[in-house]
Amino acid sequence: RRDSGGEVGGPIVLVLVPSRELAVQISKEFKNFRCGLEYHVSSVYGGESVERQKRYMKCDVLVATPARLAHLVDLKYVNLSRVSYLVLDEADHMLHLGLALQVAGICGQIRPDRQTLMFSATWMKEVRKLAKEVLRFPVKVMINGVSTGLANTQIKQEIVFVKGANVKLDKLLEIVKSIKEGGHAITRMMIFVDKRASLPNVVSRLKQDHPDTLAYSSDLSQQDRQRNLEQLRKNPHGILVCTNAAARGLDIKEVAFVINYDLPQTIERYVHRIGRTGRAGQTGVAYSLYNPNTDWRIVRQLIRCIGQAKQEVPPLLYQYAQQDWGAHALHKGSGRDDAVPVEQDSEDDA
Repeated sequence: RRDSGGEVGGPIVLVLVPSRELAVQISKEFKNFRCGLEYHVSSVYGGESVERQKRYMKCDVLVATPARLAHLVDLKYVNLSRVSYLVLDEADHMLHLGLALQVAGICGQIRPDRQTLMFSATWMKEVRKLAKEVLRFPVKVMINGVSTGLANTQIKQEIVFVKGANVKLDKLLEIVKSIKEGGHAITRMMIFVDKRASLPNVVSRLKQDHPDTLAYSSDLSQQDRQRNLEQLRKNPHGILVCTNAAARGLDIKEVAFVINYDLPQTIERYVHRIGRTGRAGQTGVAYSLYNPNTDWRIVRQLIRCIGQAKQEVPPLLYQYAQQDWGAHALHKGSGRDDAVPVEQDSEDDA
């Protein structure tokens, strides 16, 4: 793996990821697996000095975001000719972020006889197209119905009905209080809001009763986000109020509860959010505050998702579905009606 001068000539393993947090997380895991082996791991991503990251390029394993790596390639700061193992993680999210050209350009810099592994939470048309372009005779492994938006059956899905913003915040405080006073050994939770503008108000109100409440959104600096994540990991009773920026990829062990203060607009986003709990064989609980005035677009998909997880669908949710969509057939098959559509993920940390 070293050139004739004894120096590392460039990475042998390249991992492309959609976010800085995921790059940092994966690079740490690579270091944990070294077990005395002499290999070097580096990570590069936006928000850091390009000139400083230039020094990281002589490594064996490189974890990178596509835009930053494409910039480093253009500057000829990195040599990808030695890459023998390429990993595309969260491929669908990278495409959603508009990184297809950067990913394709980077793949074009890598030897064609490489081994490539591509991971994706969905199997939409754009992902299939990318797979055809970068994979050779691939073996496809489908886990937990990735193409149909199935939720983890280890997660108990609870729907809480609310009307009005004031009632909604009061109900959130009530749920959090109930969890904290429930005698649970671990109450670590993630609370999702749909818009960054909503986050400060929710955090401020929660802090009055729960001073360890933390925030996470793209408005925060990279340093602040990493610090808040680390504090949540260390605190078994911590609370993280976050946007969709935390819905995918982040590995935070023993998150016991997820609360959707705002429901997302797509079922894929919903499945990703509640999937922060119930990981690694554990169980979890996901509460979702449903406002019929604002959340009617997702009602049919939500019914289907709960039913496919073999859980009871609240009768009131059926009523709202019938009122808003005329979906009388949804009662058949416990929410497994094949006519219920599943929307593609179309939003981000807005």
